Amino acid sequence: MCPARLGNNEVRTYDFYYKKAQEKFLEGNFPIDKPISVCNLEDFNENLSGFYGRVKIFKNVIYLHPESKVHKIASKNFEQNIFDSLPEAIKAAYETCSGSVPVFNRYACGSVHHKIPDFSIRKICDPQNFIIAGEVVFRHENEEQLLLESVHYLTEYTSVKYVVVIQLPRDNTSDFNMKIILFERQVDFDPEKKEILVSSLEKGIKKLDKCLEIDFPMNILDWDKDKSCSSLFNFKEMKLIQYTYENYKDELPIEFKIPGSVFDQTESILIHISFDAIREIKTEWQNYRHV
Repeated sequence: MCPARLGNNEVRTYDFYYKKAQEKFLEGNFPIDKPISVCNLEDFNENLSGFYGRVKIFKNVIYLHPESKVHKIASKNFEQNIFDSLPEAIKAAYETCSGSVPVFNRYACGSVHHKIPDFSIRKICDPQNFIIAGEVVFRHENEEQLLLESVHYLTEYTSVKYVVVIQLPRDNTSDFNMKIILFERQVDFDPEKKEILVSSLEKGIKKLDKCLEIDFPMNILDWDKDKSCSSLFNFKEMKLIQYTYENYKDELPIEFKIPGSVFDQTESILIHISFDAIREIKTEWQNYRHV
């Protein structure tokens, strides 16, 4: 998530906070699963509609999220393998892309901002509306952030139909494993609400007065067991794939199906993440751990 290019005084203030957060990170002062806080959302008067630094906003705090090579390779490999799995007719009408999605942070402080997915797919003829958003989670992000970040793509304010989340193992883990979490939209996308969101950002509005206070377990396994979370957060049933170290030793790929409706088709589409792609992620993960 990227805050705006602020006014001159605020740029200096933000740069100061950002530099301090970077120093703390490089000194190793942020334990695994702890996000790296930069400053509070309300420290700035300007809006957050443009791009300034690779950060995320969660519960009124701006966080720094440095991107490792592990993260980059996982994002690239999943995006490419998902796209390569699509039938030729669909690939002719869609493309992988980079860019931002205006998001209403309904379940975590109500902020409005632009969010940059780690990977994404959109219709070539409709480049402003993303269809698939992907997130890769590694080290400095807890499961509450992971889950809420995912469902914020699926409100009526955004066009995203399907979210793919990859949780990589922490670097203090000896065995390589992954969780793949899949979310499908339940509520209809409302283009008029997207316009309200975009207009709010352009006017410098940081929040909408429609934030929900959530008292609900915030970890992946609880969400997988408790099906009531789908109605609470307005998505269809969450799907969880656990790729174990045993799967890796057997050189197994990862496979799952994306509903055909995501691409305006009737038949579901089998997605194949090759073992070569997984092995490249694992190799880089091992290198990262040994640095």
